[in-house]
Amino acid sequence: MSITLFCLVKGNTTANAFPVHIDKGQFVGDLKDAIKEKIDVPANFKAKDLKLWKKEIPDDQDDLLSNLILNDEPELLATREIGDYWTEKPPKRHIHVIVKLPRKCLECLLGRGVVVYSTTHNIFSGLHYLEDHYKGCGDPPASVQLWGDFFDKVNQFRFDQQPIFERPKFNDRFAVVDEEDVRNAINVNICMILNNLTGPDYVYSRRPTDTPGIPDFTCHLVGSLILVIEAKRKHVLEDMGEQTFPEFYNTSKGKDVIQQIYNYMGGNELRY
Repeated sequence: MSITLFCLVKGNTTANAFPVHIDKGQFVGDLKDAIKEKIDVPANFKAKDLKLWKKEIPDDQDDLLSNLILNDEPELLATREIGDYWTEKPPKRHIHVIVKLPRKCLECLLGRGVVVYSTTHNIFSGLHYLEDHYKGCGDPPASVQLWGDFFDKVNQFRFDQQPIFERPKFNDRFAVVDEEDVRNAINVNICMILNNLTGPDYVYSRRPTDTPGIPDFTCHLVGSLILVIEAKRKHVLEDMGEQTFPEFYNTSKGKDVIQQIYNYMGGNELRY
């Protein structure tokens, strides 16, 4: 006997729900395969890594869905038949299955393409960190180029499969005098908000890295560093004008800024 289950990726609204038709004699593992075909995941992503929960939530309860907590509830087991969980016909106008993408799915998405950093020498050789004024020391990048197909990549990305949140309310009462004011504004308006929305797996903070030089902010995914952020006052870019970043890099001011963040990335072998 075939049944229809409405599935929803955790964090999305019911507008993004999708039906999956499956026989009650099939297994939860088969359900994972069917779900994988309907969501945007990396090509090498395995359906078995999806996590599923049985829920019966009315399709007009987006508030309930946005605050859903699944940590203490049992997952659907891949070895069980669908009929073990749905002995009767699923109710209409309900979400029946909540889908959670595993943490490594983001790592796969961030890892598309390859960035290679040389291991034949220490990229921070001779680097000295000056507490009050850090210049772009270390090895400079071989070249700075535009990401030519960036907008093509953005247009190909299926944002409808990503969590949707309400527009945050920003605090615009910061009087910016120096970079410390910029950092405070970013911490309050970006990091703290993202921590509330994406935590506890993702942590945006001023936690230092294990390499020389201290980025203004970092993002850790379950303890693993995935992103470094450097804040600058707008005057740093005032001389850029109509130049592209490769052209701006040829100026002394641009070279310091780009080389600084490049060394943060290189020292931690990051893409972003």
